[in-house]
Amino acid sequence: MHRLKTSAKGQQGFTLTEVLIASSIASLAMALSAVAVMGFRYQGQTTFSQLQTRLQTQSAIEKIGRQIMQSTKVELQGDPNLGEPQFVYLWHDDQEVWTPESTADDIQGVLYQDPGSLEIRYRPDVSILETYEVVSTNIETIKFTTSGKALFVEITMKYDPHFTGSERTVLSSFVIRNNPKMKHGGSH
Repeated sequence: MHRLKTSAKGQQGFTLTEVLIASSIASLAMALSAVAVMGFRYQGQTTFSQLQTRLQTQSAIEKIGRQIMQSTKVELQGDPNLGEPQFVYLWHDDQEVWTPESTADDIQGVLYQDPGSLEIRYRPDVSILETYEVVSTNIETIKFTTSGKALFVEITMKYDPHFTGSERTVLSSFVIRNNPKMKHGGSH
């Protein structure tokens, strides 16, 4: 058997090569751990942003649908395919005695997207510009189309404004429930 050699003072230690190898392995392990933690953090933020966007989109669809289905008459103005802003004019019968045979005495409101703030806004009375309700925020695009007795809504939101391909698009359709023509079997 061989005995370990000791230094002149009787101490044992590591060589420079062993110290460099051990510190390199430790540095590599710490770097890989940091990358894993950053990856988990990014994935968590992305998932949270996606869920938040999904909830905002669903809330917007519900609020828009409520306004549309309570309307007695709906008209569209503007074409988003041509780059024009789109307005949805809604008439509500807010009188104490509902008059289903006519919409002449109904109040005209408007649903639209404000391009500066990316908000969808609803004004219950089209003539009062200062009074509006914010239906939803962070809406990239909204598109309304009609087909037969239905009004289709397409909303696009981004969950990450810095990443292309992070859009979420939701399609929904609504029928105007309080429309007197539909209640009496007529059509638009």
